[in-house]
Amino acid sequence: MQVMRAGKGMAMATGNIKSRLYQGRDDALKVLRGVSIKDLALTSVLIMAFVMSAIGVVYSSHLCRQLFAEHAVLLGQNDQLQLEWAQLLLEQSAWSSPNRIESVAREELQMALPVVEQIELVY
Repeated sequence: MQVMRAGKGMAMATGNIKSRLYQGRDDALKVLRGVSIKDLALTSVLIMAFVMSAIGVVYSSHLCRQLFAEHAVLLGQNDQLQLEWAQLLLEQSAWSSPNRIESVAREELQMALPVVEQIELVY
């Protein structure tokens, strides 16, 4: 590696860098002059399509996360409702047991089983 000394060598290096920058700028302008409006329009359309696609991906990811959170809430509600349904079925079976129906009929309604002579068969 060669170290430049301040003075004439440094001025030559600076001039060399400036000429390279100007050359690069001139090359870029030549490239831009060679590009047609059609090419620019096509590139612009493709960039817009790319940006819109990226926005669509972000939106669909956001929507997916929202729906997943809602799904988790609904699963929790479903579990609660299943538990309540099981308790109601148990309560229904307790209230409708034959022994309970017979005890309510005897105590609250003062009903009694008929004697065999009181039973009549209807055909």
